[in-house]
Amino acid sequence: MARVGYPDEAGLRAHTRNALRDFGVDLNINHIISNADNLAAYVIKLAGASFARTTLHPRCRELIVLATARRKGRCAYVLANHQPAMVRLELAPAEILRGNVASLDAAEQTLYEALCSRDFLQSWSEATVQHLASHFNDGQIVEILILEAIYELYANIANDLDVEVDARGDEIAKKLPAEGSGPQG
Repeated sequence: MARVGYPDEAGLRAHTRNALRDFGVDLNINHIISNADNLAAYVIKLAGASFARTTLHPRCRELIVLATARRKGRCAYVLANHQPAMVRLELAPAEILRGNVASLDAAEQTLYEALCSRDFLQSWSEATVQHLASHFNDGQIVEILILEAIYELYANIANDLDVEVDARGDEIAKKLPAEGSGPQG
């Protein structure tokens, strides 16, 4: 049982109820976030829009999720809900978590290593940013940081409030855009 209660949806603002519905996948974490009814709709919409509209390749999006989950003690909630997408994209989460990144191309390795090389609140070195810039454009580097922040937030909420894993990964995988316009190697 989560450490805080799930709010009664009928008591939520219409804006929050609409955000829950529009997200497309009914997730426990979004219901927990709805406790902050004055902010919930904005957080939920940002999470959905950022992930759906990024120009990063889908494998890069999932590597951001994987790196964040790794930093957060292998966040079970995030991993369970993204495992099907990772498998569909031929990523091997267990191998990557063990540090075996041989299956990743150069851009993916650069991204994953940059994300794993620091704690969330530490800044990247100039060399790391330049290495990322050799594979990603300026907008994509900013997208990487936005997605990382969103999944850091979701992992913190999932871990700190012990949100029950609802394992809706198959539904999430179906809703994720199949292609991005980002680099692939």
